[in-house]
Amino acid sequence: MKILVIPDIHEDLVFLAKIESKEDFDSYDYIVCLGDYFDPRSVISPTDEKLKATAIKIRDLKFRYADKLYLLCGNHDLPYYALRPDCIDCSDKANYRIGFSMRCTTIERAKAIKIPPNCERRRINGPIRAV
Repeated sequence: MKILVIPDIHEDLVFLAKIESKEDFDSYDYIVCLGDYFDPRSVISPTDEKLKATAIKIRDLKFRYADKLYLLCGNHDLPYYALRPDCIDCSDKANYRIGFSMRCTTIERAKAIKIPPNCERRRINGPIRAV
């Protein structure tokens, strides 16, 4: 059994492209991304464009390698999930407690990667799956 483990990406799409160019993803039984897709290293004011591009790239990898790709949630990813406008608790407010600890994670950045659930549907190995 072959397993490819991809470490923290932190919005570094050049790093991810290097992995893709050196490794034949199709030859692996499992591909495991360890999380921390967002919040670039050493950047105080990251751009929304890179954030969106990273989210789209991760989503596209999941479409392409649906059953063999496992996306783990890292400590830099959890605040984005918690701050999403549609992730609310009983009081109809986003979970700020989780998102508060990350210095470059903001509500605006969480909103920037919101992709409506019905805008991207593709056929993957039979039935249609939505992300």
